[in-house]
Amino acid sequence: MVKIVIIEKGGDCKDSSLKSVNIESIYKKCGFRKPDHFDKRHKWKISYGGNKLIIVVYAKNNGRANSENKFDFPPPIDNELYFGNIALVAYKNSTSEENAVDFSVNEWCKVYEKLMGGFEDLTKTSPEESEEEENIPKEELTKQGYHKDGFIVDSEEELEEEEEITGGVKESPEESEEETEEEQEEEEELENMYKEEGSEESSGQSETEIEEEEEEELIGSELSEEEYVTESETEY
Repeated sequence: MVKIVIIEKGGDCKDSSLKSVNIESIYKKCGFRKPDHFDKRHKWKISYGGNKLIIVVYAKNNGRANSENKFDFPPPIDNELYFGNIALVAYKNSTSEENAVDFSVNEWCKVYEKLMGGFEDLTKTSPEESEEEENIPKEELTKQGYHKDGFIVDSEEELEEEEEITGGVKESPEESEEETEEEQEEEEELENMYKEEGSEESSGQSETEIEEEEEEELIGSELSEEEYVTESETEY
């Protein structure tokens, strides 16, 4: 038994094995009933684990629509179109059946990385970037510690809290102090006015007299309204 790699139509890779490494057993392992359009499509010669290997791609280059294989191959077959499942078989020295060797998905992933030119580790940060981040002023950072550079903004909750406090406009400490002083002065003036009015009413008239005057005023206003309504109705 020889281990090979099968690349499924959706792009996933899985380990498989063959009793005999020939074109008939390979296309059947890929799930095809006939060998039509199925053949060797490409090979890479690489050095791996101290050995010189030949990785051969067996694929079908003609098929039905929507059955295209979605795997992204390394150059120079990165723009080639294959259909259905694809088989990867490793050979040592030559591509004859007796020279086929075991080849797993784990090994293919390492070979694939080398064939693609290696992948940049995006988790690493350069010393220059780390120094720039340390020199950012605190007022330019969000609560989560991100830099307010026009791309990352505060969360919606923080923005809503700020709008509720300032009414959507940021106020300076001096403006807020002035407003509080003015509000206090207005409250004191209103309290004094209420006190003066209460004292005048209590000193000049009794409660009964005040109530009688209020009733007379209400009756007079009602009469004036009735007269106005009557005049308005006679005009039409």
